[in-house]
Amino acid sequence: MPRIITTKYPGNCADCGADIPEGADARYYGRGRIYGVGCHDKADGPNVTSALETAAIAASEAYGAYVAEHYTTPAYAVVENDPGDMFHDPDKPTRVVGTMSDVCGWVWVNIDNRRNNGAPGKRFLTEFKSHGVADGDGSWHLGAYSLNHSGYNGSWHLGGYGADSVTGGTGNGALSAARAGGAAFVASMTAAGYEGLRVESRID
Repeated sequence: MPRIITTKYPGNCADCGADIPEGADARYYGRGRIYGVGCHDKADGPNVTSALETAAIAASEAYGAYVAEHYTTPAYAVVENDPGDMFHDPDKPTRVVGTMSDVCGWVWVNIDNRRNNGAPGKRFLTEFKSHGVADGDGSWHLGAYSLNHSGYNGSWHLGGYGADSVTGGTGNGALSAARAGGAAFVASMTAAGYEGLRVESRID
């Protein structure tokens, strides 16, 4: 957790390099590194919020394009009492009760901060936290985005509040479209200079 300090000496923001004069407020995370308060909102400085918004638009467009191209006819039938089902009852009828264009699942963006890989996601994490707010449980939020740490492999997971901004839609019945949206999101962030992001997913 950062704390707000008043600088005793002039310095520079460890995120964007802006000058921080003596007597100014700054965020302090330890190890002698300070981060400016408000300097990242300058139009000519790095702006992770703008990059996220641009990536969200790319994700939404990719999601919609995938749906229009691939979800024209059902890909799966929803069968009640199918012979292959573990609860199949041979004394009851088998019937099709619906169709699906895709399967359900979860899609998120992983930010690689593992040191053995040189922490390629460091820039994104640093800027996200400098703009965002700590939630008190180890997670962070910034606008429509949430950042959660994985104790399993040390990476971070980026998701969206409400409508999932990192995929352009929902994986509920449209897992492949959400993956396509996530891929476009990552490509846009990479083009903006934020590396170490990749799409991960699982079937629900």
